[in-house]
Amino acid sequence: MSDAASPESSQDESIVRVAVLSDIHAFHGPAKGEPPSYADEAKAEDQWRQHPFPGLTALIKTSKLKADLLLCCGDLADKAEPGAMKYCWAFLNETAKLLGARLCATAGNHDIDSRYGYNAFDARGMMQNLTPTFPVREGRLADQYWARQFCIVQSGSWRLVLVNSAAYHGQGSDDAQPPEYAHGRIAQSTIERLKDALTPPTNAAVNLLAIHHHPMAIGGVDEDGSYMANGEALIDLLAMDRQMWLIIHGHRHVPRLLHGQGGNNAPLLFGCGSFSALLRGRWATSAGNQFYMLEFPIGAASSLGLPLVGRFRSWDWHIGLGWEHATESSGLPGAGGFGCREHSGAVATKVADLVRKRSPATVSWLEVLAKYPQFEFLMPADIARVRTELESSKSIRVQWGAGYPTELSL
Repeated sequence: MSDAASPESSQDESIVRVAVLSDIHAFHGPAKGEPPSYADEAKAEDQWRQHPFPGLTALIKTSKLKADLLLCCGDLADKAEPGAMKYCWAFLNETAKLLGARLCATAGNHDIDSRYGYNAFDARGMMQNLTPTFPVREGRLADQYWARQFCIVQSGSWRLVLVNSAAYHGQGSDDAQPPEYAHGRIAQSTIERLKDALTPPTNAAVNLLAIHHHPMAIGGVDEDGSYMANGEALIDLLAMDRQMWLIIHGHRHVPRLLHGQGGNNAPLLFGCGSFSALLRGRWATSAGNQFYMLEFPIGAASSLGLPLVGRFRSWDWHIGLGWEHATESSGLPGAGGFGCREHSGAVATKVADLVRKRSPATVSWLEVLAKYPQFEFLMPADIARVRTELESSKSIRVQWGAGYPTELSL
């Protein structure tokens, strides 16, 4: 178990911290065949190297992690197993207390009993009867979530929209192909209600939207087409808003950090890896089980003239080891940023010019950030393109750390 290291801003700033996990797939063993996840209710939880729940508790205590918000993006249980659902929801509530955080969640396809394995008629009843109330503690907001398919939570400088992308699972025509439970959906009527709800001005500096299903197809990932129907309309709505938004979602178990469509004001998409599901096929080697801490430095965004910037830290789960600082081969690296949209070619030119002006021609990445603080908030994919540009076109040698350069030289 280890903490993640990343370049730190020297600026005195107000920071909103959000702990994020998704796709837990808790179950009660013994499972028939291969288990769906590492989160087995039947296993002893006193061994933090063997079970991700006590492992996370140990990580939080050892690393002294604190958060304003703990966010879960769905699939608490596997195949809507009632006992596993209660077990996972209790774990999330205890974890929120440990972090000093507010707990909010949204429903995943595995949380809705859409095949009626445990109930003959009420696919959502199990979740609606959870204690404490799901997806938020206030009954009024929970009722809005289930009745209107979304609710809005605001606390100080952050605002969170919870959208139920599994709202119609267990419904739909029997002749529909694919069936409704095979994908997410946001209805146009929900889009219109959300538009009205977002119209009043807000003082929130950090604007987040959490869903389970990804709102647009992701290349190389969507073999099953399970992304949200009408998800592009949701992205378009947020792109038209005066605020900059970050959409956080789960479902695919493949970590991704992308730009949505819609121009420079398009929302960012933070796709979570699974917290504890067993990954199979090609994802077993190209993705990992991950837990995240997001930080939104409000002062840095204001001083840089950027609407929304953030840092993330990632940890990987390894049975027998516990939660460890993430590696790049796991999906998202151990540390990184988002919010700076400067072109990678322009970034590489500025960095190369800075290196060539030094004698000796060696510059640390921290020195680069002192000159260009916005580069801390380049996304991992953009940082990787900068590295390629520096090495292939600028003849700059790049020493590489956990997702970002450490030193650059001629």
